[in-house]
Order: sequence, then structure tokens, then C-alpha cells
Amino acid sequence: MNDNAETFAERLRAMAQGSATIDIAQFQFVGLNEVELAYGDRWPEQKVRVFDIAHEYLAKRLGPADVLLKGGGGFIIVSGSASGQEAQVMAASLAHGLSDHFLGEIREAPSPRVGVQSLSVDVQGLLGALGAVPFVAADTGTTDQQSSMLSGMDWRFQPVWDVRREALGSYYLVPFLRDTQSRIPGYQFESTLGPPKSFVEIDEASLWVAEQALQDLFEKEGRALVGVAVHSSSLTNLAARAKLFKAMERFDKRLLRYKTIKIASVVPGFPRMYLNEIVSSLKQRIPNIVISAAWDEPDLAGLLESDPIAIGFALPASVLGAHSLVEASQLLSRVRNAASVAHAARKLFFVEGAITRELAMRFSAMGVDNISSPRIWPTCSAPESVVKWSADRLMTA
Repeated sequence: MNDNAETFAERLRAMAQGSATIDIAQFQFVGLNEVELAYGDRWPEQKVRVFDIAHEYLAKRLGPADVLLKGGGGFIIVSGSASGQEAQVMAASLAHGLSDHFLGEIREAPSPRVGVQSLSVDVQGLLGALGAVPFVAADTGTTDQQSSMLSGMDWRFQPVWDVRREALGSYYLVPFLRDTQSRIPGYQFESTLGPPKSFVEIDEASLWVAEQALQDLFEKEGRALVGVAVHSSSLTNLAARAKLFKAMERFDKRLLRYKTIKIASVVPGFPRMYLNEIVSSLKQRIPNIVISAAWDEPDLAGLLESDPIAIGFALPASVLGAHSLVEASQLLSRVRNAASVAHAARKLFFVEGAITRELAMRFSAMGVDNISSPRIWPTCSAPESVVKWSADRLMTA
């Protein structure tokens, strides 16, 4: 048995804590069968490359206590940092992000959906097979990478159009990479997921940037809602959540009603029990909580049971534009139905993404309450007070 196998054996025994088996939710299988089907005849020549890319993608997004096993038709994630439903959420989030990663590459193929399922594992049986199972431990240099990432970031504010009031009355903080001036996926529009621990650091920093911006705005006698996106992965981890709550407790209480927390990257199938508890805990600190769901979320009514003030879709590039794999009629139908479901529950419904002026007009006609698009309303360095923006202006070039 090599040194790597010895290290994994030690980790496995520690996870088991003397038991003959490990909590089944700590072992998650991420399969690539749907990706194989999407590639079709090209799969034999692309298989090795796809597996290498998928392996690198997953390995970069695991924590120091997690282990990635490669074999068969996919990968096994052994979670040393989470168990139960939290491990399932983590694996589902990674699978969703991996699906989006390949979706953007296979333009002419149907949407590949990476599968994830729990496995029941016998500790001794797995230890006996270690010699035949290649694995990789996650990079332990995460902390230095996080610090480097934060030092190379800027924050800007994305305006949100209030359809009924015909005004830009709220702004969401968006982190950018300073070198490339590109948005960090997962915070606005694009739902691709990155390393959970990096998200926690960015989430915490964003809370403070937004607080300072809101205080500056009110010192200048301005009035606007200022929102921050916080990742669902940060809120399912109890240690990370405590860290974020500690930051929220130091906010200026007079300004809380002007703050909005958006729970981002709520993937289809996200456990409702977890979501209900997260929203309830947040509402004890911030009154305005909204949920950003995937555009193909099958149970919007279930998400609304957590009682946010608004719910909406984050539309990635893969469903917008000339190269979209989604029919325009399908997207419009989903948005129309979702707005109806939200309004029936007396909640606001929003849509965000790189939306064109024409599409924004169609969304507003369907009853969408708020629309956010960098193609129409570019980011600004600081939130402004309410700016009037009539629907007529959407018709102009």
C-alpha cells in the first residue's frame, strides 16, 4: 500500500470513529453517464479528456478533509467535513456545477445532467481495495489562496429595475476579479459553483463592503436597498454560518430594513428542511431574505414555503442568446408560470441575467416584478439613490 493509500486509510478510520460502516451520506457518487450520452459518437475520443477535466474540477472544490476517488463511470466524494444532508447538498452542488461546466462546451447536444447518489460503504471492504483505487486529497493550501483571491478582488453594484415603479431602487453587490475584470461565477447571474471555503471568505467580505456602502449612501441622504448574495453552501456549514452571523450582528440596526440577503446557488433538490431553517435563522437578523433558484427548479412552491420576501431565477448564459440550448418558448413559459406561483403566494418574483431589452419587455409583460441585467443597466462603483427608468427607455437602443 503506497503512502497515499496509508493516508486515506487513516482518514477513513477517523471518519468511521470505530464503527464498521460510515454514514452513507459521506460517500457520494458523481456519475458522468449523462455527459457520455450528450457527446454521443464523440465520447470514445473525448472520454479521457472529459474525465481529466471533471477530476480537476472536483478536486479543486473539495475541502482539506475531503477525498476524491476516481473509477468506473465517475467519481466518489468522501466527505470528511460534512455528513448527512449537508454532504448530499455539497455533492449535489458540485454535480450541478460540473453539469453547467460541460453544458457550455457542448452547444449542439442536449443538456447533460451529472447524477449524484449516496452509497453505503463498509470500511474494511474499502480499505482492502485501496491498492486498486486511485484517489487525490484536496489541496491544503486553501487559506493562502483565499487571502490571495480577496486581495485581487473589487466589488461593484448591479442595479435592479423595479417594473411596477419603473425605477432602479435596489442594488446588488457583485465581486469582480481585478486582473480580468470578470464577475466571479455564483454571485450574480452565473450559477457555476467554486470552492465552498473560498465562497465563505467572499461572502463575509461582501457583507462588510455592502454595509459600508449603505452607511455612505445614507450619510449622503440617499435611499436604496442594498443586497448581498450569500451562497447556500456557506449557510449549510454551521461553522461558516456562525462566522457570517457574527458579521451581521455588528451591522447598524437602523439600516437593517434597507438590506437584502439573497441566498444564491440553491440547486434543484436542495433539502427543504435545510432551506427553511436557513431562511428562519437569517430573518432573525435581516428582515429581507430572497432566494435565487435555478431556472429549471421543478418545485418553486416548495421553496416559497421557507417564506422569503421574493424568489427568482438566475439565468446563465447557457439559456440566453443565439447559442442557447433552451428554446425561447420553454424559457418564457417557465418564467410566466414561476411568476404566477410566486404571486399566488403573495411574493415578488425576479429574473436576473444577461437579458436583452426585448426579453426584458416580455418578462415585464408577464408580471415579473424585478429585472437585473448588465446588458441594460451596467454595474456602478457605488449604489445610487432611486433612479427613474421608464419602460419606454427599454425600447431605445
